[in-house]
Amino acid sequence: MTPSSNQPSDSASLPNLYPQAMADLKAKQYPAALDGFNQVLKAEPTYAPGFLGRAIAQFHLGLARAAVADAQRAAQLQPSLASAPEVMAKAHTQLGNLAQAIAAYKQAARLYLTATHPDKNRAQSCITKAEQLQQDTQRPTVQGTIDPTLSSEAYLKRAIERCNTQDYAAALIDLNWLLQFEPDNVEALCHRAEVQGQLGQKEAAVRDMAKVLELEPENQAIKLRRACLRMTLGDATGAIADLTHLMEPGKPNTRIFLHRAQAHQQLGHWEDAFKDYSNGLGAGVDEPALYQGRAEVRWETRDLDGAIEDFSHAATLWLNRGEGDRYRAILDRVEQLKQAQTAQKAEEEAAQANIIRIPVLYQQQGTPVVAAVFNEHHRVELTLSTGTPFTVIPRSLANQLDYTPMGSIWFRTVDGQTVQAETGCVQKIQVGLAETYLVRVVIAEWETAGYLGQSFFGAYDLRILADEIELHRRAPKS
Repeated sequence: MTPSSNQPSDSASLPNLYPQAMADLKAKQYPAALDGFNQVLKAEPTYAPGFLGRAIAQFHLGLARAAVADAQRAAQLQPSLASAPEVMAKAHTQLGNLAQAIAAYKQAARLYLTATHPDKNRAQSCITKAEQLQQDTQRPTVQGTIDPTLSSEAYLKRAIERCNTQDYAAALIDLNWLLQFEPDNVEALCHRAEVQGQLGQKEAAVRDMAKVLELEPENQAIKLRRACLRMTLGDATGAIADLTHLMEPGKPNTRIFLHRAQAHQQLGHWEDAFKDYSNGLGAGVDEPALYQGRAEVRWETRDLDGAIEDFSHAATLWLNRGEGDRYRAILDRVEQLKQAQTAQKAEEEAAQANIIRIPVLYQQQGTPVVAAVFNEHHRVELTLSTGTPFTVIPRSLANQLDYTPMGSIWFRTVDGQTVQAETGCVQKIQVGLAETYLVRVVIAEWETAGYLGQSFFGAYDLRILADEIELHRRAPKS
């Protein structure tokens, strides 16, 4: 179902916006298409194909009432546009308005037959659908996943189940449908904000969560969910502010410590993250996520002994909770760390020195550039970046390496931009005589050069000299 190609002459004034919105619609990228058609109509408020395109996107997102309104507006602006009553009919069917749907299908069929170039196939299709609706007035034909016979509670339950299985697009359709009839349903609004966050619809997510807090401004649980949403949207700093405000002296704050530690971790603030994970565990609650999070921080700072210990605790607790998949995944991490630990200790003993000196190849705008070898085979020149928590490599290098994908994070680039980037684990990076195993790297789509960051230097104190970099290996933590 796409807008008719019979466009008014003023479509030439929209050479970029309309084609892109149409491309998103044809690719079934309905949230992007909806945003695109909003821009089209902002540029040209009387553009009938723009209203029709937006109606189609709204229909597929479960926004049936809005789809009817836009399809009606398209028909008013361009009465010969046969697709408009067809979309209207589909939306009325979704709403359970059978009489209106039948009338709209019949109108669409007439327009298809009387068009300059009649489309008998689409006309027959509309007639068939109208007849089917007339034969079954008790239960309407339901499009997509919408079922008007379900209760609000059932819709919300199904949406939550779909969120739990990460089927966010289907969950969004359910939540949109429910909120058409119950626009102040706090739980549905909360879940829709979280779903929109997962789908990258930042403005919509912020808008829904703001409305929730207007409805229940003193609800502490909702404020906690807003903090978690901010992390999803890459605003770890805002999440930390929210979570700090939620801290209550003298009360168990285990969940708040957990989430604030995760926010610090997202920013690469390892020391603050470690403190929050430890404070959360200090409350006497054996929460596996706290042990697992602290293990990740210890790994990032090259405290392999501590990371193995915390991962082992987390694995046991997940197993006791019946989370077999998490248990096995952590055991694999522990085995990896033990292998890295053995290799790193062997390298430390072989070096028999506390100081490693690395030659500087040249200066790039006053910053040293050194030679690094990845996985013993790939030599590349990297710029030293002591302020970057991760080692950053360009996509061209990542494509040559054997690395373990580790999802994506929000990352602040050297020029201050915040972007979402893929991360991975590289088996080994060697710079001079310095070697670090299982190094987390950020794969930068925006860079052609790489940066050697703290994920490599975590086990060393560093001093920059005129022609070399001096590394002092730290003593292992007790």
